[in-house]
Formats: sequence, structure tokens, C-alpha cells
Amino acid sequence: MEIGRTFTPGYFNPSTEMMTKPSLQEWKVLLTLLLGSLGTACESPNVFRDVPRNLPHAVLTSDNPPGFRGFFGRGREVFSHRINGQLTGFWRLRDTYRIPPGPASVKASDSTEPYDYWPVIPFCARAGHRYTLRPTHPGDRDSVTLSEWMPGGAPERVIGSALRARE
Repeated sequence: MEIGRTFTPGYFNPSTEMMTKPSLQEWKVLLTLLLGSLGTACESPNVFRDVPRNLPHAVLTSDNPPGFRGFFGRGREVFSHRINGQLTGFWRLRDTYRIPPGPASVKASDSTEPYDYWPVIPFCARAGHRYTLRPTHPGDRDSVTLSEWMPGGAPERVIGSALRARE
């Protein structure tokens, strides 16, 4: 390479024996293939899948009040780590899941160390009901509670809890 020349990305075209710059269409195809492979390459067969919207389901979500987030919002953030024994995902993009009715369990985790809460919280999910994980702090231990909200205006009630692992 000569001094003063800049490098231009491209590929070698054997028919012209010259470097060829990719066209806009080729960049679009390359970007589509790259993004498509990223979206499917990280897929795991044992990741929790939402129940389709048109089938009966309950909703499991996380609620992290500002008071528990600490200095500049960098404190505790509780989320569902496993639902029915399946991971909710390696890259967690949301905290709302549609779960099937019937026997269920949720393993809570935290964004700060120690991450784990024990035990796993078992419950019976009912179609149309909403279940919410929330951080709590009874006494000297951090914990998480699972609350059930029933349609029809009934008050929310706590149906399970787990303590945070000791440091």
C-alpha cells in the first residue's frame, strides 16, 4: 500500500482482477444474513416460550419499585430467572410472560450479588390471573414475594415468597 492511500473495504473480483466495492444491495443482503444468524444462533431448546395469546393463559411479571433500586437506580432488580424449570432467556429483554394454566413455579433472581432467591416458588396458575414478583425487605434479609391479582377487582394477595441467599 502506498503512503497516503486509504484502505477501502471490498472484495477481490477474479473476473476483473480488481477490488470491487460492495453495492448497497449486497450490504443489505449481508446485514440481513448477519442479523438473522444472530437471532437464531443464540436459541436454546430449553428456554421458556410464551403461551400463544389466543389460548388460555396467566401473566407473570416483575414490579421493581424505585425505593428498592438504590443509589441512581442501580440497586436491586428482581426478575423471573426460571419459569417451570426453564430459563426465561439468556438476554432478558422483558419481564412479562404468558404462562400456561396449572401447576407452575418461578425461580427469582436479582441484578446484584448474591443473585439467587430460595426456594423456588410453586403456585397454581389460573387463566386470566396476573402474578407479580416484587422485592421486599422483612427484617434483615432481602426477599421476593409473588402476588396474585384476580380479575373482577378482588384485592391482590401474596401467594409465595423466597429469601435471598446469604452473601
